Amino acid sequence: MGKGAGGTATGSAVLSDISALLYNYRYEYKKIKQQNQPSFTNDVQLKVYLRFKTPDQVDLTAFYNISEKYESPECRYVVGTINLQKLKEAKWLKNKDVNLLVLEQ
Repeated sequence: MGKGAGGTATGSAVLSDISALLYNYRYEYKKIKQQNQPSFTNDVQLKVYLRFKTPDQVDLTAFYNISEKYESPECRYVVGTINLQKLKEAKWLKNKDVNLLVLEQ
């Protein structure tokens, strides 16, 4: 269905690819050679929801800011912004009673 999906168009494309193989033609992918490739970084801020049971389970000083905080005898949670690198280094994140949900970047 649609443009280029018919037998003639498909047959033409297949014949073109076979001809290119016979002459050792290599298709050029110009985008690969562009210099504006994305770079990897951990220096981003994430808005997260963090739930935990006791105050000693997490280090809230790692947060850039906290927009919402709740405490009860059974559980606690915060919504705040934290740097991804600090989150990777956080030992408290390995605790099974600590739950993290990334809300947005």
